[in-house]
Amino acid sequence: MDLFKHGFDKALVALKEGKKVTRVAWNDNRITIQLQIPDLNSKMTKPYLYLDKIGSIYPTDLNSESLMAEDWIIID
Repeated sequence: MDLFKHGFDKALVALKEGKKVTRVAWNDNRITIQLQIPDLNSKMTKPYLYLDKIGSIYPTDLNSESLMAEDWIIID
């Protein structure tokens, strides 16, 4: 885990590299954001972000506060 805090620009690069990200503000590094890129067997046709909240997975749209935050942590 990269304990340095980053902006979402670096978090997005990490997501595209297949890594998970979380935020310090969430106070729980088990809550992560991941990127799903559909394959030939997927029902979805476009890439999307999803939130993994301790085993429960939800498609997510990040709000402006999260996009502008500088407390993203990259999880390898």
